[in-house]
Amino acid sequence: MKKKREHWPGISPEEKARKAVAKYLAKTEPGRVKSIIDDMKPGMLEKYRKSAVVQRLVDSATGRVIDKVGVPTAFRVYYLAFGREVYGRWRRFGARALTNELALVRIKWINRGFSLSILDRVETEIIATLEKEKVPKE
Repeated sequence: MKKKREHWPGISPEEKARKAVAKYLAKTEPGRVKSIIDDMKPGMLEKYRKSAVVQRLVDSATGRVIDKVGVPTAFRVYYLAFGREVYGRWRRFGARALTNELALVRIKWINRGFSLSILDRVETEIIATLEKEKVPKE
């Protein structure tokens, strides 16, 4: 039977625990955490700004289609959710996989009782808008 190897040979369990707690306290010290967050904040804000712009494009594209078709207001939120799901798949997948992924999304929403023709129009409008605006994928 193999002897279990110690990570810190010659150090007692109490000493290991003390070192772990000290490391945790240093890592979570409020001043250190604040400085890390302050350093990250400009990048976070820029990323949020970009995503908000794209989200607005997606919602506008969806809105144009459902307004033309005359979708009842009560269903608007669901078509917006579908549009956001289309955008999420578009952002993550390449052309070959995207076709399959979008087909699965369509099937899901058709099974929920939504119109295939409207879903197709929303999908087409979103992808056209994203490509026209040259929105980068991840």
